Amino acid sequence: MKRRVGGLEEFTIEILHYQRRSLHIALAISGWITEDHLNSFKTPWRCLNVSNEQYCLRYESKYLLEFGKAIDYIFSVALSCAIQHGLMETALAGVMSAIVWPVSLLGVASVIDNPWNVCIRRSQEAGEQLSQILLSRKHGHRPVTLLGFSLGARKSGNFAGIVQNAILLGTPVGCSPCEWKKISQVVGGCIINGYCRSDWLLKFLYRTMNLQYSVAGLEPIENVSPRIQNRDLSLIVKSHSDYMNKLPEILNFVGIPVNMSYINQ
Repeated sequence: MKRRVGGLEEFTIEILHYQRRSLHIALAISGWITEDHLNSFKTPWRCLNVSNEQYCLRYESKYLLEFGKAIDYIFSVALSCAIQHGLMETALAGVMSAIVWPVSLLGVASVIDNPWNVCIRRSQEAGEQLSQILLSRKHGHRPVTLLGFSLGARKSGNFAGIVQNAILLGTPVGCSPCEWKKISQVVGGCIINGYCRSDWLLKFLYRTMNLQYSVAGLEPIENVSPRIQNRDLSLIVKSHSDYMNKLPEILNFVGIPVNMSYINQ
């Protein structure tokens, strides 16, 4: 069921897994979807086994689907470029890490730039709405574990005293110590920053921005808080799309309990 909240066209929390009422809950947030169906926001997280009470956030599926399709298209263009250079898919990251982006990729940049910018804004508003819901304590006075990949990891807000742990994968935000200090102050337990230096798509999305700091999804967060744990995902993640396609392996790698039957499916 779609529910309009504030400036959002769709925002609702769905049950991902409910065995019994738990002392803590988990909330999983996707950064995009690739299909528009009832389980589109649940499917990437079906492996999750961190709590007996797990939920996922369904929001702005129309726009996240457009972003997901754009990711697939850009990847196909980049792969074609690599093939033209006589390289295999495994060497794609090397081609895309060049100082000058391939002309063929720049020629279709608007295909992903437009939905990316739209989803950035809507993701920010979804984070603000989520903050209000958690502050209302409708879930009771129970700690929450937040998990998100890509745009789903951008759900910042005033979660002080509510969020116990935060698992942030491929996060498209800067590495500003000031920004991450604020995050560490509202998360009571550990913050996992999963990053990949060779994530060429994330680099491409930030290619026109003159950032003072690098991007969290590309670099470790250093000298901020001992509770921030950096996890280099380079052995698993070869492109930004792997944050969805290889989510069970990624979660297992960073120490999050998963149903092992989903590993390497």
